[in-house]
Amino acid sequence: MGCDKALLRVSVTHPMLRNASVLVYSVCMRDWYPEIVEQFSTNRVALWACMEEWHISQVVAKLYNIVTRGGPRELVVLTMDGSPHCLQLHFAAEMLRDRIPVRHYVVEKGAVVEVSPEAVKAARHLHRVQHLLQHGK
Repeated sequence: MGCDKALLRVSVTHPMLRNASVLVYSVCMRDWYPEIVEQFSTNRVALWACMEEWHISQVVAKLYNIVTRGGPRELVVLTMDGSPHCLQLHFAAEMLRDRIPVRHYVVEKGAVVEVSPEAVKAARHLHRVQHLLQHGK
């Protein structure tokens, strides 16, 4: 499938989105791990995002419109781990979980790790992270 367009520049009603698996990945992944982006792009519409340049509100609005008007079947997010900017992309996608299946992946030192929705939620709530660090689960 491919595509490899900027998330904010794709039409929310483009036919390629209908019933598609949509990958939204951080643009820096193309430089650091092009083979991982290529692997995740297989059989998906791949759209890149740059959370250093874009406001989370723009991304949330665009993803919402893609999900509600474009009709994809799933949303997959792939970013670098440890980036405070990239983390926002996971937050934005997770807001749509009640409308579409969402899967989260991060890359740490070349290894892909699937991240649960609970982990994304915990990352938004520092008191939960603090509790986990102090007491375990």
